[in-house]
Amino acid sequence: LAIDKIDVEQKRRQDIADELEPLKALRKFAEAETKNAIEGLSSRMATLLDDIHIVEKLRFHSTHLDKKTGVTVRGGFDPDLRIDASLVANNSWIRALLWSFVFAVRQEAVEQLGEDRLPLLVLDDPQSTFDLTHRHRWAQYIAALQASPTSIQVILATHDESFLAQLVTLKVDGRRAYMAAAGADTGCLSLVEGDSLKRSWADAMSKKTPEAAQ
Repeated sequence: LAIDKIDVEQKRRQDIADELEPLKALRKFAEAETKNAIEGLSSRMATLLDDIHIVEKLRFHSTHLDKKTGVTVRGGFDPDLRIDASLVANNSWIRALLWSFVFAVRQEAVEQLGEDRLPLLVLDDPQSTFDLTHRHRWAQYIAALQASPTSIQVILATHDESFLAQLVTLKVDGRRAYMAAAGADTGCLSLVEGDSLKRSWADAMSKKTPEAAQ
Protein backbone atom coordinates (compact mmCIF):
# COMPACT_ATOMS: atom_id res chain seq x y z
CA LEU A 1 0.00 0.00 0.00
CA ALA A 2 2.83 2.39 0.85
CA ILE A 3 4.59 1.52 -2.41
CA ASP A 4 1.40 2.25 -4.39
CA LYS A 5 1.16 5.69 -2.80
CA ILE A 6 4.79 6.40 -3.66
CA ASP A 7 4.20 5.34 -7.29
CA VAL A 8 1.17 7.61 -7.54
CA GLU A 9 3.12 10.57 -6.13
CA GLN A 10 6.08 9.94 -8.44
CA LYS A 11 3.76 9.79 -11.46
CA ARG A 12 2.11 13.06 -10.38
CA ARG A 13 5.47 14.78 -10.10
CA GLN A 14 6.63 13.39 -13.43
CA ASP A 15 3.47 14.68 -15.10
CA ILE A 16 4.19 18.14 -13.70
CA ALA A 17 7.80 17.96 -14.95
CA ASP A 18 6.59 16.94 -18.42
CA GLU A 19 4.18 19.88 -18.51
CA LEU A 20 6.97 22.30 -17.55
CA GLU A 21 9.49 20.90 -20.05
CA PRO A 22 8.55 23.29 -22.90
CA LEU A 23 9.31 26.26 -20.62
CA LYS A 24 13.03 25.47 -20.85
CA ALA A 25 12.97 26.85 -24.37
CA LEU A 26 11.92 30.24 -22.97
CA ARG A 27 15.36 30.80 -21.47
CA LYS A 28 16.99 31.46 -24.83
CA PHE A 29 13.99 33.50 -25.93
CA ALA A 30 14.19 35.62 -22.76
CA GLU A 31 17.92 36.14 -23.26
CA ALA A 32 17.37 37.22 -26.87
CA GLU A 33 14.57 39.60 -25.89
CA THR A 34 16.69 41.10 -23.10
CA LYS A 35 19.60 41.59 -25.49
CA ASN A 36 17.39 43.28 -28.08
CA ALA A 37 15.79 45.49 -25.42
CA ILE A 38 19.13 46.67 -24.03
CA GLU A 39 20.56 47.37 -27.45
CA GLY A 40 17.32 49.04 -28.54
CA LEU A 41 17.54 51.50 -25.66
CA SER A 42 20.86 52.91 -26.88
CA SER A 43 19.35 55.86 -28.76
CA ARG A 44 17.17 56.83 -25.79
CA MET A 45 20.13 56.55 -23.46
CA ALA A 46 22.23 58.78 -25.70
CA THR A 47 19.55 61.50 -25.65
CA LEU A 48 19.09 61.31 -21.88
CA LEU A 49 22.83 61.28 -21.28
CA ASP A 50 23.13 64.56 -23.18
CA ASP A 51 20.41 66.01 -20.94
CA ILE A 52 22.01 65.17 -17.59
CA HIS A 53 25.71 65.10 -18.43
CA ILE A 54 27.88 67.74 -20.03
CA VAL A 55 29.21 66.52 -23.36
CA GLU A 56 32.77 65.25 -23.16
CA LYS A 57 35.21 63.99 -25.76
CA LEU A 58 34.19 60.46 -24.82
CA ARG A 59 30.83 59.94 -26.51
CA PHE A 60 28.41 57.13 -25.77
CA HIS A 61 27.51 54.92 -28.73
CA SER A 62 25.61 51.79 -27.69
CA THR A 63 25.04 49.05 -25.12
CA HIS A 64 25.26 45.33 -25.76
CA LEU A 65 24.46 42.19 -23.78
CA ASP A 66 26.85 39.27 -24.05
CA LYS A 67 26.18 35.94 -22.35
CA LYS A 68 29.77 35.66 -21.11
CA THR A 69 30.78 39.25 -20.34
CA GLY A 70 27.38 40.71 -19.45
CA VAL A 71 26.46 44.27 -20.42
CA THR A 72 29.13 46.25 -22.25
CA VAL A 73 29.07 49.93 -23.10
CA ARG A 74 30.61 51.10 -26.35
CA GLY A 75 31.88 54.62 -26.83
CA GLY A 76 34.80 56.47 -28.26
CA PHE A 77 36.73 59.68 -28.79
CA ASP A 78 36.39 59.29 -32.54
CA PRO A 79 33.10 58.57 -34.38
CA ASP A 80 34.71 55.69 -36.27
CA LEU A 81 36.33 54.02 -33.27
CA ARG A 82 34.37 52.01 -30.69
CA ILE A 83 35.92 50.82 -27.43
CA ASP A 84 34.76 49.53 -24.05
CA ALA A 85 33.86 52.86 -22.46
CA SER A 86 34.17 51.51 -18.90
CA LEU A 87 37.94 51.26 -19.41
CA VAL A 88 38.41 55.01 -19.83
CA ALA A 89 35.27 56.72 -18.48
CA ASN A 90 35.24 58.54 -15.14
CA ASN A 91 32.75 57.79 -12.37
CA SER A 92 30.52 60.75 -13.20
CA TRP A 93 30.12 59.56 -16.80
CA ILE A 94 29.33 55.99 -15.76
CA ARG A 95 26.81 57.08 -13.13
CA ALA A 96 25.09 59.41 -15.57
CA LEU A 97 24.90 56.54 -18.03
CA LEU A 98 23.28 54.28 -15.41
CA TRP A 99 20.67 56.96 -14.67
CA SER A 100 20.08 57.31 -18.41
CA PHE A 101 19.44 53.58 -18.62
CA VAL A 102 16.91 53.71 -15.76
CA PHE A 103 14.96 56.58 -17.33
CA ALA A 104 15.19 55.01 -20.80
CA VAL A 105 13.60 51.80 -19.48
CA ARG A 106 10.86 53.88 -17.89
CA GLN A 107 10.16 55.80 -21.09
CA GLU A 108 10.03 52.57 -23.09
CA ALA A 109 7.57 51.00 -20.62
CA VAL A 110 5.27 54.05 -20.73
CA GLU A 111 5.22 53.99 -24.53
CA GLN A 112 4.51 50.26 -24.71
CA LEU A 113 1.70 50.45 -22.13
CA GLY A 114 0.27 53.58 -23.67
CA GLU A 115 0.03 55.18 -20.23
CA ASP A 116 2.05 55.85 -17.11
CA ARG A 117 0.52 53.50 -14.55
CA LEU A 118 2.77 54.66 -11.73
CA PRO A 119 3.68 58.34 -12.28
CA LEU A 120 5.83 58.47 -9.18
CA LEU A 121 9.59 58.70 -8.66
CA VAL A 122 11.26 58.41 -5.25
CA LEU A 123 14.85 59.68 -5.25
CA ASP A 124 17.24 59.63 -2.31
CA ASP A 125 20.04 62.18 -2.72
CA PRO A 126 20.31 61.55 -6.49
CA GLN A 127 22.70 64.48 -6.92
CA SER A 128 25.29 62.90 -4.60
CA THR A 129 26.66 60.87 -7.50
CA PHE A 130 27.55 64.04 -9.44
CA ASP A 131 29.96 66.92 -9.08
CA LEU A 132 28.80 70.53 -8.63
CA THR A 133 28.60 71.17 -12.36
CA HIS A 134 26.36 68.21 -13.09
CA ARG A 135 24.10 68.81 -10.12
CA HIS A 136 22.63 71.75 -12.00
CA ARG A 137 21.88 69.45 -14.93
CA TRP A 138 20.15 67.07 -12.52
CA ALA A 139 18.05 69.91 -11.11
CA GLN A 140 17.05 70.90 -14.64
CA TYR A 141 16.05 67.35 -15.48
CA ILE A 142 13.93 66.96 -12.33
CA ALA A 143 12.23 70.28 -13.08
CA ALA A 144 11.46 69.06 -16.60
CA LEU A 145 9.78 65.92 -15.23
CA GLN A 146 6.99 68.05 -13.83
CA ALA A 147 6.24 69.35 -17.31
CA SER A 148 5.97 65.86 -18.82
CA PRO A 149 2.61 64.75 -20.29
CA THR A 150 2.12 62.25 -17.45
CA SER A 151 2.72 64.82 -14.67
CA ILE A 152 5.20 62.74 -12.72
CA GLN A 153 5.18 63.22 -8.96
CA VAL A 154 8.70 63.30 -7.53
CA ILE A 155 9.50 62.60 -3.89
CA LEU A 156 13.07 63.66 -3.26
CA ALA A 157 15.00 63.20 -0.02
CA THR A 158 18.23 65.16 0.43
CA HIS A 159 20.40 66.88 3.01
CA ASP A 160 21.99 69.12 0.36
CA GLU A 161 20.66 72.66 0.82
CA SER A 162 22.48 73.94 -2.27
CA PHE A 163 20.73 71.35 -4.43
CA LEU A 164 17.37 72.38 -2.97
CA ALA A 165 18.24 75.99 -3.75
CA GLN A 166 18.85 75.02 -7.38
CA LEU A 167 15.44 73.35 -7.53
CA VAL A 168 13.81 76.49 -6.15
CA THR A 169 15.64 78.64 -8.69
CA LEU A 170 14.33 76.42 -11.48
CA LYS A 171 10.77 76.92 -10.19
CA VAL A 172 10.22 73.29 -9.21
CA ASP A 173 6.69 73.16 -7.84
CA GLY A 174 6.41 71.28 -4.59
CA ARG A 175 6.27 71.29 -0.84
CA ARG A 176 9.17 70.92 1.55
CA ALA A 177 9.07 68.63 4.55
CA TYR A 178 11.62 68.20 7.31
CA MET A 179 12.66 64.86 8.69
CA ALA A 180 13.19 64.32 12.42
CA ALA A 181 14.98 61.27 13.75
CA ALA A 182 13.14 58.83 15.96
CA GLY A 183 13.26 59.85 19.63
CA ALA A 184 11.94 58.79 22.98
CA ASP A 185 9.06 61.25 22.71
CA THR A 186 7.74 59.94 19.38
CA GLY A 187 9.19 56.46 19.04
CA CYS A 188 9.34 56.79 15.27
CA LEU A 189 10.79 58.89 12.49
CA SER A 190 8.74 62.03 11.84
CA LEU A 191 8.10 64.09 8.72
CA VAL A 192 7.01 67.69 9.24
CA GLU A 193 5.56 69.20 6.09
CA GLY A 194 6.56 72.85 5.91
CA ASP A 195 3.22 74.34 4.78
CA SER A 196 1.39 72.36 7.45
CA LEU A 197 3.66 73.83 10.10
CA LYS A 198 2.92 77.36 8.86
CA ARG A 199 -0.82 76.71 8.95
CA SER A 200 -0.59 75.34 12.50
CA TRP A 201 1.43 78.38 13.59
CA ALA A 202 -1.12 80.77 12.07
CA ASP A 203 -3.94 78.86 13.79
CA ALA A 204 -2.16 79.01 17.17
CA MET A 205 -1.51 82.75 16.77
CA SER A 206 -5.16 83.43 16.00
CA LYS A 207 -6.65 81.27 18.76
CA LYS A 208 -3.96 81.91 21.37
CA THR A 209 -4.91 78.86 23.43
CA PRO A 210 -2.68 76.20 25.03
CA GLU A 211 -4.43 73.53 22.94
CA ALA A 212 -3.69 75.31 19.68
CA ALA A 213 -0.12 75.96 20.73
CA GLN A 214 0.42 72.29 21.54
